Amino acid sequence: RLALTTGYALEPFIKPELWEAALQELAACIADQEWREGLNGFLSDVRSLLFSAWHQADQRRSKNERKIEAVRLQNQDPEQHHDPNREGERRPNADNETEAEAEAKTTRDKPPARIEEPVRS
Repeated sequence: RLALTTGYALEPFIKPELWEAALQELAACIADQEWREGLNGFLSDVRSLLFSAWHQADQRRSKNERKIEAVRLQNQDPEQHHDPNREGERRPNADNETEAEAEAKTTRDKPPARIEEPVRS
């Protein structure tokens, strides 16, 4: 009996029954002292298995891919990174206010959060 694993990286992509069939053919050739033919056949089979697995994985990836378009904001310096999570935040003003001071001022100006009571029935 000949045992050889595909390895953890390839295991999810290769069908085990096809891998076993390729190994059985190799084992039969080795038993008949036909090492060269056995290895050539095994490597050829493994190559087609890997190509097939790559093709299927590539098709699945293409179906699940989302295209993301880059949007350039007007009047923005291309060297400056745009962080959409920080949009709407106040920036330091002309009075040399620091970001922390600006943040404190914006939180102070906000009304307190409203907590609603659960409805009892």
